[in-house]
Amino acid sequence: MNSDQAIPYLMAPVNNSLPAALSEFLLICFPGYQSWQHWLSLPLSLLFLLAMAANATLLLTIRLEMVRSLHEPMYYLLSLLSLLDIVLCLTVIPKVLAIFWFDLKAISFSACFLQMFIMNSFLPMESCTCMIMAYNRYVAICHPLCYPSIITDQFVVKASVFIIARNALISAPIPIFSSRLHYCGKKVIEHCLCANLCVPRLSCDNITLNRLYQLVASWIVVSSDLILIFISYTFILWAFWDQGWELQKGSAWPFSLLFFQSYFFDQLEGKGPMAHPVFSMFGPSPSPAISGLDKDQTGPKLLKKVFMVLQPACKVGKG
Repeated sequence: MNSDQAIPYLMAPVNNSLPAALSEFLLICFPGYQSWQHWLSLPLSLLFLLAMAANATLLLTIRLEMVRSLHEPMYYLLSLLSLLDIVLCLTVIPKVLAIFWFDLKAISFSACFLQMFIMNSFLPMESCTCMIMAYNRYVAICHPLCYPSIITDQFVVKASVFIIARNALISAPIPIFSSRLHYCGKKVIEHCLCANLCVPRLSCDNITLNRLYQLVASWIVVSSDLILIFISYTFILWAFWDQGWELQKGSAWPFSLLFFQSYFFDQLEGKGPMAHPVFSMFGPSPSPAISGLDKDQTGPKLLKKVFMVLQPACKVGKG
């Protein structure tokens, strides 16, 4: 055997022993229930349209009314909340519907980790926005004379920068750590999207660092927001009871929904493939509409009609 023949002979076993580099994952929604996917797509697509319509209606109403009468800085945060909801819906639901309708299960590495970043950063952004809005209500009710000097346009700008920067910086290491892992053959994700720990579990490396960071980050972000929201509404309720004021009809709705939203986000991981896509709509669908119900200037009749349409869907989801 001459030298020209020996080189390919020696190289062949080495190439065969190396695993092929993965370029995509496969998303398997509802393993074992693929025959139900077309039926599940019907309520999913309906709820997607309702969520988008609710947020678009609120944004349009605020935009039209702001020209005439809305000059409160906190309406910008309400608009930010709707925009975050729209991004979350567009990140998750179209891909799930594509799997249901066209069996497009493949998702590239870059799209998978981008989806992971958006889910891990925008959901806490919603929670943080709700925290700022709870603080706004606390100042408006408990310190009304100081409200114009505290809740200003400058305060809203700083709060918006804080909301985006804090959650983006804290959430960025999660997809970065996951993308740096070595994936050696397994590419089937038994989930409707690239969830936090579903993807790292496919790697051949130790994912202890990923687990620890996600645990610490979720407790720092979500728990802090939830505690501050709870404290704000505790002071608000105390002020109502202390002064003997009558609670508004919808005043308990935002608090209960925010509590449910923050708690449920903290419990999403490991609850099965349906948790993320369902929450990404049930959170966005009623949240901005409910937050705007007690604003007399935001077209209350229109928002109440939207909320009446969305309420049955929320009850079905909670059931």
